[in-house]
Amino acid sequence: MFRLIRERCRNGASAVVITHDLNLAAEFGDKILMLKDGKIAASGTPKEVLNAENIRDVFEVDVMLDAHPVSGGVRITSMY
Repeated sequence: MFRLIRERCRNGASAVVITHDLNLAAEFGDKILMLKDGKIAASGTPKEVLNAENIRDVFEVDVMLDAHPVSGGVRITSMY
């Protein structure tokens, strides 16, 4: 589904996608808007927004971040 949306956006369309899957957001999103309690907690590119501090603040979970082996984008792993 995300690949289809990405392809349509390359052909001139725009899309707003709401997801809690941070890895999909990181892989397919050009811009990310992170909300907490109905207010903007962070906004920008995936690399700007998806960092350990923001994720801990919004989702109250510790994460490990690294680079996706294929795309080089941010990859998030929850630490339990």
